Amino acid sequence: MYPISLLHHLDLTTLKLLLSISEEGNLTRGARRESIAISAASKRLLGLEQAIGLPLFIRESKGMTLTAAGETLLDHARQMLQGVQRIHLQLLEHARQAQDCVRVAANPSSIAQFVPDDVSQFLKTHKNICVDLTEESSLNVLQSVESGSADIGVFADNGSAHGLYSEPYRQDRLVMVVHDKHPLATRGRISFEESLDNHHIGLHGNDWISQHTLQASLAAGKPLNIQTQVPSFEVLCRMVQAGVGVGLIPYQVFTSLGPPKNLVSLDLHEPWATRNLMVVVRNPRLLSPAASKLFGHLTHASKAQTGTLWMAHAGERKPQDRPSLLRVS
Repeated sequence: MYPISLLHHLDLTTLKLLLSISEEGNLTRGARRESIAISAASKRLLGLEQAIGLPLFIRESKGMTLTAAGETLLDHARQMLQGVQRIHLQLLEHARQAQDCVRVAANPSSIAQFVPDDVSQFLKTHKNICVDLTEESSLNVLQSVESGSADIGVFADNGSAHGLYSEPYRQDRLVMVVHDKHPLATRGRISFEESLDNHHIGLHGNDWISQHTLQASLAAGKPLNIQTQVPSFEVLCRMVQAGVGVGLIPYQVFTSLGPPKNLVSLDLHEPWATRNLMVVVRNPRLLSPAASKLFGHLTHASKAQTGTLWMAHAGERKPQDRPSLLRVS
């Protein structure tokens, strides 16, 4: 009967109460810490001591201290509570794995403009799907999808999708950002070559914008003077505001970041300043159901915005030949 009586009193609430009383050195404070009435806490402690047959605390006017038996029980109580915590964490991991999760890699421009809103809209009607979104350069996006570390990618089209299946996502327009006191600020539209007499602010990494501005500077026969590199478009605008130099950002990003910082956007004559953002997968037929739904949502969002169906890159596949699993109900 002794083991059964003891197990009856070794519930989690009593074990947590034992720990709190030992740390507080006082029954009243320990009970309050566990949100238990003092009378109920006293009854629990007394019942546990009776089941063991030994006192767990030395009760003195200055407080309560553990006996040797109390120290032993407290050591086991901590282990039991830690075990419960491990059970909780492992069950949470099982729940997370049971939830369909789609890995998306997207370039900075698409994340700054379109992807968050599209993903948010998708999740409103797909509450059992999670989206793991990472920001990478367009080249790294393609490599992530190619290697399988991302299910879906969004990148700036440079004419090659590494043999992957891609469809149009959005179109954006790059503009040159200058301070409103800058000599070029009143021009409205310039050639990229005209900007090369200024310090340029670039983004970290081997991104699409860096590649094309370098190519444009080489074609113009002028050096591209990168004064500094920054991690985001927001920081780039702040540096332009501080007078460090000029920089390229998507126009829709400028509309939210530029005017409050007294910045002006200048259109560029160059055709490459208008670019296509693409959504890419390895093979749409091999996507998980969750990834297929998100892929369909992203491509559908593009068509809803443009009102047209664009030619897919993989094998120049026509829209009517796309697999039915890409359709969104």
